[in-house]
Amino acid sequence: MGSVIGILVYCLIKKPFFDNAFVIGGADAIKPPVTMPKPYLIACVIIGAMLIECLCPIKEAIKAIKTPIRDIIFNTKETEYRPSRIFTVIGIVLIAVAVVTFFFKESFVMNMTCFVCFVAGVSMLFNYIERFIARILADLFEKLNFPIARLAAVEAGNKKSTVGSSVLCVTAAALAIVIYIFSNSLASMYNHEAFNCDVICQVGGCKSDILSYVEQLDGAERSEFFYLTFDKLKLGDNEGDCYVYGFNNEGTELVDAFDLDVDHLEDNEVCIDRMLMKKYSLNEGEKIKITFMVDGYLPIEKELTIKAKVNVDYMMAAGNSVVISEKVYKGIYNDFPQFLLVKGNDPKALKKTIQDHSGDFVQIAFTKSEYDLNRAISRATLKMILNLLILIGVGLTFVGVVSNQLIGLEGRKRECAVMTSVAMPRKKLSKMFLIENMISSGTALLFAVPVGVLLSYVFGRIMDILEQVMPLQIPVVKCIIYAIFLFGVFTLVSLFPIRALKKMDVVSQLKYE
Repeated sequence: MGSVIGILVYCLIKKPFFDNAFVIGGADAIKPPVTMPKPYLIACVIIGAMLIECLCPIKEAIKAIKTPIRDIIFNTKETEYRPSRIFTVIGIVLIAVAVVTFFFKESFVMNMTCFVCFVAGVSMLFNYIERFIARILADLFEKLNFPIARLAAVEAGNKKSTVGSSVLCVTAAALAIVIYIFSNSLASMYNHEAFNCDVICQVGGCKSDILSYVEQLDGAERSEFFYLTFDKLKLGDNEGDCYVYGFNNEGTELVDAFDLDVDHLEDNEVCIDRMLMKKYSLNEGEKIKITFMVDGYLPIEKELTIKAKVNVDYMMAAGNSVVISEKVYKGIYNDFPQFLLVKGNDPKALKKTIQDHSGDFVQIAFTKSEYDLNRAISRATLKMILNLLILIGVGLTFVGVVSNQLIGLEGRKRECAVMTSVAMPRKKLSKMFLIENMISSGTALLFAVPVGVLLSYVFGRIMDILEQVMPLQIPVVKCIIYAIFLFGVFTLVSLFPIRALKKMDVVSQLKYE
């Protein structure tokens, strides 16, 4: 049932997610077709989910079947956590595999192996870190004469439910931080202002001199043409679709289309996207033969020197940019600009004037606010989907931790009843549960931040291999604030066992004991 619901949710969010993810640009932006999953794939997912759900608890189920009748009658269930030797060995092996595969930067399989093995290894070995920190805190609280806090620290390192919840928290929080960093990196790319003008016009196949009058219109202060086309190129021996830009050596004020550390391009120089340079093993300073208009009647071949790499193409963000001088661009594709950018006093009036006087030469015209609004809608949709994924992950973890705590309380009820009747009133016992949970979730999230940052770095490399442009930005301060927020969420879990504790019948538990 759970996997069927999951597939339905996936089918609902898949198309809007891929329609907005990894794509920045105008009307010519490439959006790959979004197909629904094949029936056999859906069947495999459902069967796989059922197998995982049935096989994971099989060890505990067999152990329960073998439990002696006497132990069942007296309900002497073991609540103390004992690390599994097999899981410890597997965890060490997985971490070792993650460390080895980390150094294979160019391999998709190796990076995915590193990502998966590191997450699995951390989940299997984190209990040692949890118990070590709990032991240190127990000694510290004993010296400070905080007996309730000391007992909470001891319980945090010894109880199955608490250690299990901590492992759940660290893996979920680390993966949530990866999604958060991914969301933040995409947002920073969206937030870059490619156009610094008031009116943006997409030109419809006319030469720049036909629209040169625009700068003379009332309200217009400055205009610039921006040269861009989509073409099939041959870079050395490799063919591929690329976005070709014309670089204005005189400088531009109204456009900042790419992250490029160059202020001048000679006629025999070219700048190539870092993705293409990585894909075809090209280096700065190297000479390369580039054939333009490969599918045209008269392809043009030029031998150019790679002056620099394009770090980020903010216009198309497709990882396939080639930048040549504007003079060379016009010699190949003629003087047909893609955009006319205008700065003026009254954007709406200026836009209408341009449309009235330009006819079919201007296909589409936007004011800067309209253009930003369109981008904001796309950004908001994508951000909502990513935040929804984080909320689903955190929510499911929260439910899992609550279940762990409530099941754990069932095994500790008589212990709590004895403590309540002998030395600790329910208020102090509730305080102990709260501190125990704070230690557990705090340790998990303290460790989750560096784990999440490292996983994000590996994830960024995977995105590069897949040729998806996303300059990774890791806001450490925001990640810490986000971890503190998660700490507050996971600490709330303690309210559930505290509420159950208040309803506990101490007398009946003592009678049973």
